[in-house]
Amino acid sequence: MSKETPKSGPDFIRAIIEEDNRTGKWGGKVITRFPPEPNGYLHIGHAKSICLNFGIAAQYGGRCHLRFDDTNPAKEEEEFVESIKEDVRWLGFDWGEHLYFASNYFEQLFQWAVQLIKQGDAFVCDLDADQIREYRGTLKQPGKESPYRNRSVEENLDLYNMHLGSAFGYGFDGMPSGELLWEGPGSEAVLKRWTRMYREHERFFAEGDLLHMRRPDGIHLDAVAHVLPGDPPRALVVAYNPTDREQSDTLTLPFARLSLPATGWRPESGGEGGTFR
Repeated sequence: MSKETPKSGPDFIRAIIEEDNRTGKWGGKVITRFPPEPNGYLHIGHAKSICLNFGIAAQYGGRCHLRFDDTNPAKEEEEFVESIKEDVRWLGFDWGEHLYFASNYFEQLFQWAVQLIKQGDAFVCDLDADQIREYRGTLKQPGKESPYRNRSVEENLDLYNMHLGSAFGYGFDGMPSGELLWEGPGSEAVLKRWTRMYREHERFFAEGDLLHMRRPDGIHLDAVAHVLPGDPPRALVVAYNPTDREQSDTLTLPFARLSLPATGWRPESGGEGGTFR
């Protein structure tokens, strides 16, 4: 019995990009981004993401943005920002004029938050963090309705403005953050709850979890066409549709100047200032 060798094809990422280019989905543009949080020095896993995002963009004549996820002031420092820039350049890549910070988007996020409240699609929720985790449910079990869900639009706007006006003792400008409420097992996530944000040292930072709202909206504001996440939460993973040709399970990384042996490699460490360089 003869065995047919399956036709090889590109990995799933390149297959999606090539299909998008063929159909003109993004106007033939390939725009990716590397979005580190400046809360420490980079490690070898970050090198993989850098080479993937910058390399894929270069392969298809596109560009890659460097966008810092600066939403946690307790752990972030300017030193880490500069170190990350140096590491990206050391790997042979450059972002050109496309350097961005998530904190620069917060005014737009605020405007969208007000719009959602006016539309009745968001409300001010006074549940604490533990209660939110209990009420929002999971991928397998539906969440419970918040006791604050049926507030009127007017009451929500008043409460939201009170947050912004420091009525709750924060003493800073407020900005919105989103929480996801699962309406049923396997259903799409709906933006429902808001937590507070504050402004510190002339830069916006978040109090609470910014991930769920900032992630999709930030991608939109970044004008990014293709998002290549390393290990996203299951709830946020994009479902890749099968194509007519077989796709390889192996992703070939364009590793630029970084040459890694299979075993025995250790990152150079410069004391506490060490990176994968």
